[in-house]
Amino acid sequence: MKMKMAEISSSIFKRIIFKKYKMEKLLLSTKFSWVYEGKNIIKNVPVVLKIEKEGKYDLLESETYILTIVKGLGIPKVISFGKLSQYKILIKESLGNNLQVLWESSPFEKDPNGQKNLYLKDICLLAIQGLERLKHIHDKDIIHRDIKPENFIIGQNDPNVLYLIDFGFARKYRSSRTGKHIKFSNTGHVIGSWIFSSYNVIRGHEGSRRDDLESFGYMLIYLAKGGWIPWLKYYRMNDLKKNDKAKIIAKLKMEISEENLCEGLPYEFVNYIKYDKNLEFEQEPNYQYLNDLFISILSKDEFKRNIRFFWIKQKSNEIFEYKSKNITELKKSSANNIRSFSKNRLYRKIKDSLDKISKDEDIQKNCTTDKKISLHHREYY
Repeated sequence: MKMKMAEISSSIFKRIIFKKYKMEKLLLSTKFSWVYEGKNIIKNVPVVLKIEKEGKYDLLESETYILTIVKGLGIPKVISFGKLSQYKILIKESLGNNLQVLWESSPFEKDPNGQKNLYLKDICLLAIQGLERLKHIHDKDIIHRDIKPENFIIGQNDPNVLYLIDFGFARKYRSSRTGKHIKFSNTGHVIGSWIFSSYNVIRGHEGSRRDDLESFGYMLIYLAKGGWIPWLKYYRMNDLKKNDKAKIIAKLKMEISEENLCEGLPYEFVNYIKYDKNLEFEQEPNYQYLNDLFISILSKDEFKRNIRFFWIKQKSNEIFEYKSKNITELKKSSANNIRSFSKNRLYRKIKDSLDKISKDEDIQKNCTTDKKISLHHREYY
């Protein structure tokens, strides 16, 4: 059920918010909030405004608080938060398109000869950055609880950086003060997307780090298979009752083998899902092991020479061909990409990992032996 735009008072739409921000275009409306494209009229820079009606769901204050805790590379920057009339308003930095939009507009569907390799390479790059984001927020004692393609967005100024957004359902899974983990419980509610939720969460159980990772795995498989996953058709059946849908999806997630789920994909995907499903509720995941699964796929000859996302043109990514040119020459051609190179450490980590694998292979070949935020207006800079 979507909110109607008319539910936002026309008076607030026309107002200058916090003396400098203006709402311009509705991007998204849900039963929880509205998201608007806007502008800082003083600096003339784009922003995003997320608006929630006071007292109805009270998710936005929590989201703002969590964003200030997990701030860092790949997390949207909080610019401002406050209350205006009957609304709570969060001002964030403006970003690019989300993964769902990018995949729907992907040109590779028209190129069947190259589709598999191109998708697989990009899936691995997404996996590596996504795991970095999840590890980052988990290290801050936060779980996301709403993993889906719409909640991963590329940067506007740096399209090499993947951002994790929408922390409305996020929560602390352990106390920052005592380090005590929350207890396993049956809440009876499904938090987040039914399509990508873990087997435990779809049954109404409390989520933890393992459930974020399992959800992320389902998302990667969905993207790798061109927007398909076995239980999707049941989720879309309008004649099924809500409880019946949940039971069918949970049954499929329990019964389908990892091999069948990941059919046509490298076996590393099978190992990823198996590992996540075998984690205990409070167990700390081995993020490095999961990262190495996708590094292993990228190490194959057809991928390791090109670690750019499909939405980035060759010219704009000369910066990542680190052996071909020196930094002095690149500074002349693209200041933005120089900034990107220094900022996006993940690409250098991927390069280092791939180079190490290549060296190890060479050695083997030559080897001769066998809270709380107050509701007054607050700026974050």
